[in-house]
Amino acid sequence: DFDTAEEYREDVKNSLLEGKKTSQPSQKLNDLYSQIYANSTINGYPEDVVAYRAAQFKSYYTDAAKQYEMTFDDFLSQYLQMTEEEFDSQTTSIIQNSMTQEMLMKAIAENENLEVDDTYYKENIQRYVDQTGVDDEEALLATYGETELKNTMLMDRAMEFVVDNCVVTNPEDEVQTEATEAAEETASEENTEAASETAESTSETETETETA
Repeated sequence: DFDTAEEYREDVKNSLLEGKKTSQPSQKLNDLYSQIYANSTINGYPEDVVAYRAAQFKSYYTDAAKQYEMTFDDFLSQYLQMTEEEFDSQTTSIIQNSMTQEMLMKAIAENENLEVDDTYYKENIQRYVDQTGVDDEEALLATYGETELKNTMLMDRAMEFVVDNCVVTNPEDEVQTEATEAAEETASEENTEAASETAESTSETETETETA
């Protein structure tokens, strides 16, 4: 709930700019990811997955506009100070950046044989309960689903591995770690595989929703 339109405007603007993940990583993580990205090759993004995620993202703000009894165009203009074309462009960029990070982290996880098995899951689940502010593990699973949660855990574990096994000397220098070198060599291959897995997960989610 918001007391003023200004508070709501700030909230939705921050959500748009930050995307689905609102936690701000440390400067070290920013430097690491920037260097991994700079030394990797992403050949493209599956259009159907990008379109699906974009539709979900847009639906959120369309519903918000309805709650304020406004047209979508008026809502964007008043609360986000942008046109629908600008909104769509930024949405695509946010989604592609998110997918790029997923691909690179999956490449590192695969090359370093990192996984989220039952032991790792049980040892770390409470951390995610605390981070999200939900009541318990059951509430966390109800909100995000086991597949999405384990995928997030794997991404985090891969990044933690990079942090623990690298030395950042300068933002423009290469990250000195075997993990990132492996990711650079296989990121292009992982692009197709990760995209396929994402599409399958999306398809499963849509099927479950239709069944429900």
